[in-house]
Amino acid sequence: VWKYCLFGDWPEPALAVVDLAGETEFSAPAPDRLDNGTPMLAIRSRVRLPLAQRSPRRFQLRSRPDGAGSPKVLIRRLPTAAAQLLARETIDGQPTIVSEIHVHR
Repeated sequence: VWKYCLFGDWPEPALAVVDLAGETEFSAPAPDRLDNGTPMLAIRSRVRLPLAQRSPRRFQLRSRPDGAGSPKVLIRRLPTAAAQLLARETIDGQPTIVSEIHVHR
């Protein structure tokens, strides 16, 4: 599972990670914390995604003003997962390896 960790101030409404190919869905942003207590917003892929040195996947971070209307692209191409930031989490009662992708503002 890929987990986008959004750090900093993200006041835009209705944040979403969007797959330009339309193949992968992501969860809604949820408040979370790193092990050291640093606050963040977490957006997780709903399925397992493979790690690769150069991933062909293209994801964007978007926002919808007031949850409606045309989406605004906040980050045109989000970074892809790397094997350096792996963590274990329990998702839906199952232990899962998660690749954390840190995005700072």
